[in-house]
Amino acid sequence: MNTRRWLSVAAVTVASATLALVGVGSDALASNAAATGTIKACYKTGTALVPLSHVGNSVKCPTGDTTLTWNKAGPPGPAGVSQGISTSSSTSVPLNQGNTLVQVMTITPVPTSGTYYLNASIMLTVGAGDGVACVWSENGTEVGTFATVGDVPNLSYQTVSLTGSLYLPAGTNLQVLCSDYNSVPQTSFYNGAITGVLINSPAGNAKPAAAPVRHGLPPHL
Repeated sequence: MNTRRWLSVAAVTVASATLALVGVGSDALASNAAATGTIKACYKTGTALVPLSHVGNSVKCPTGDTTLTWNKAGPPGPAGVSQGISTSSSTSVPLNQGNTLVQVMTITPVPTSGTYYLNASIMLTVGAGDGVACVWSENGTEVGTFATVGDVPNLSYQTVSLTGSLYLPAGTNLQVLCSDYNSVPQTSFYNGAITGVLINSPAGNAKPAAAPVRHGLPPHL
């Protein structure tokens, strides 16, 4: 049995996907398409809306009709980007060194060049009257925007987050650096974690970032 739908010629190229979703066609057509990997139709030209008749691959189109076939499935696309990086640390690191950035976490080395979406969650012990600033670092040089906390009125646990996208060449040592402001003895890194997802590789549209510029801590308010 043939099932007829009115489709414009421009829609023919996407008809196979639509038909697969809505199940248009006879059981014979479905089994034939599954076996051959193609779908066949007959249509008449010369009108704005073309009558499109779906038939089995073994069926001959009537005289005056044009035969149209297309693949049931298109060619495979390129593999998606799925690589990531991650690390965590629960090793305490003293930060009471007065405006001196100290490494608290690191991923070394980054396995694949590309743009990564990065997230770091950093838990700190912050002494009364002190504040802390943290920033990304590539091979020891700060990049991106600082995340800060403080001054806190009492000794307490505080959490700061670093997020953003960075282009990281393969082999990069990605680090998180932190510093306190007022050299309070109790201030330290407590624990944290870094995750990064490769969202674009050099094979795509990613472009290397400009060389990072070293900068000091943000103003302490």
